[in-house]
Amino acid sequence: MDCMPFLYRALYQALCAVGRPFGGVRPRSLYDVLGRRAFPRAEYAWSRNRWGAELLLSPHFHIDRNILNFGCYDENLHLAIERLVQPGMVCFDVGANLGEMTLHMAARAGANGAVYAFDPVPAVFQRLQQHIERNTAKNAHAFELALSNQNGKCNISAGDANADNQGLASIVNPDHAAASATIEIETQTLDDFVKAHAISRIDVMKIDIQGAESFLLEGGRGVFAAAQAPDLFMEISPDDLKGAGKNSRELCAAIEDFGYSIFELNRGSIGRKIPASDVRPDFHATNVFCSKRHGLAG
Repeated sequence: MDCMPFLYRALYQALCAVGRPFGGVRPRSLYDVLGRRAFPRAEYAWSRNRWGAELLLSPHFHIDRNILNFGCYDENLHLAIERLVQPGMVCFDVGANLGEMTLHMAARAGANGAVYAFDPVPAVFQRLQQHIERNTAKNAHAFELALSNQNGKCNISAGDANADNQGLASIVNPDHAAASATIEIETQTLDDFVKAHAISRIDVMKIDIQGAESFLLEGGRGVFAAAQAPDLFMEISPDDLKGAGKNSRELCAAIEDFGYSIFELNRGSIGRKIPASDVRPDFHATNVFCSKRHGLAG
């Protein structure tokens, strides 16, 4: 049995080598099966992603595997960042995880711009900080807290250090299969954070907070109601939203109430408009694009 991880590792590496030139072998779940068996424990090495960021990655983890196998995690969102984020912009990465999007936004915003990145889970936040430092992203600023509807503390359900997907921590969904640990974290409202840090505007905000989007909206009423409110990239996860007593249609309606239009995001470009009234309660989207100003150029 001792030789099995080495066999799986050989198969995994062969699969990567064969699939990399044309975007990966299908089904992609093969990478997950072989990767977990080939690397039963985290083994880290520095690697450069498609957008030039250096990241300390292990094939043991789902997000890391995607970056190693395909060049990045969530290509659709990266393409949108490449199109939308311009020099001098101020960006927020809410639910930053290991910081791949943070670093891409920081590179696009440049020295005259800024990126504020948030992740409340200590082990994940440590990686976020490490990646910002490794890439000398001086315009990126990391905060170990959750932007929510109150200032203080709350509990978050998160995976343990061995969990396959380190990005599933949620303050509203304790029933997720990967949520085996409960951690007390710091929270702050978006409006109070902006005031405390004298931030005059936010141009772009990426939001991936596992069902707590309504809490962010509630705590950021001033920011989101403003005429110059930020463009949003947002995941919609109905299973997580249930923990906050919401569904996908209700979340989209709340976004529309602030004056936003909601669109599909296809290969980094704006797709069809999605009226909240047409959204199913169980609608799921890895990313939608929300804007008061414009869509992305095709």
